[in-house]
Amino acid sequence: MNIKTPFVLLNLDKKEIINKLKEKNIKYKIEDYFIKFYQIIDEFNLTCEVSVYCICKKVNSISYSYIFDKDMDNESVFNQIELIKEVYKKEFDVESYFDPKDGKSFDYRLSNDIFDIYLHGTSYYTNETDKHIRITYGRKSENVATSKKSFKEKKLLIKNNYIKKIDKYVNNDSSNKWYGLCISVKNSKGKSSPVRVDALEDKLIVYYMNKFRINTFEIEYNKIKRYDLYEDFVYISYDDKRFMYTIIENDVSKFNNIISDKIGYNSKKYNELNKIISEAFIEYDVFNNSSSKKEIHQRYINETTKALFKVEDLNNEIMYNILQGIDFDMYFYFEWKNFANYLYNKLKEHNYF
Repeated sequence: MNIKTPFVLLNLDKKEIINKLKEKNIKYKIEDYFIKFYQIIDEFNLTCEVSVYCICKKVNSISYSYIFDKDMDNESVFNQIELIKEVYKKEFDVESYFDPKDGKSFDYRLSNDIFDIYLHGTSYYTNETDKHIRITYGRKSENVATSKKSFKEKKLLIKNNYIKKIDKYVNNDSSNKWYGLCISVKNSKGKSSPVRVDALEDKLIVYYMNKFRINTFEIEYNKIKRYDLYEDFVYISYDDKRFMYTIIENDVSKFNNIISDKIGYNSKKYNELNKIISEAFIEYDVFNNSSSKKEIHQRYINETTKALFKVEDLNNEIMYNILQGIDFDMYFYFEWKNFANYLYNKLKEHNYF
């Protein structure tokens, strides 16, 4: 077998695959939806496990996988993995990839005509004892056009009578007020309630309807630990509580400017911190070998700035935990220790703390 054999096999059905294996006296076993056997892949000169995944007697995907000998030294293992990557990158079109220098694992998506190819395996900073590579072949999924009639984005609305009830209860005509829906979770079910948020000099006052009653609570600006705005969705973390709501009426940008001013996101200190973090990400080139590097860098720069801005006592371990906590899924793909030390030392050099 070679790296192009799966393209032929993907056009067969389950019975035809089994017949071919029998003709060539290749031993195989059937496990649930998989037909499994071992073959040498010509370009690698490695005996890989071949898994043929079948659904409704049709071949859905085919994978080559190889686990390297534990006695093999790391340099030899990763040199072999790099050679396999290069074979595929040279032969097929690379669509996307994530393969940074401090990676625990890597992913490549390649294409060839009507087929997709996925490469996944362990990288230099892996915690796994078994170092492996897996290549999966499948047909490209067909994009089904969704008609405007079959799908319409539901627009959030707040009824005018709710606004009138809340305004009557508040009994003031504040210019800094926003109406929307407050999001809460009870018994694992989401619930939305009509809400009005007033911005005062030192705090936010939240008025929300609970059935037919109007309740209220306050959020002092100096208690806010984290604030995020995603288009018109507001997230505020304060004390040990969270407040989330979607702004439906009145200017979102005005709300954002007021909150950002009050909690320091528009301050000189915040901008200086953001600049140092941005320089560190660019200089270290954290996600250096990734197709979406620019977008990932920008997200992590913004998230890290917000996370560090409220931290008073900082050390390497806290830095590491902050970076790791931004996206828990990244734990399986990336090792933050080296960059955490780099960023901590850079902040020290700038006398940030």
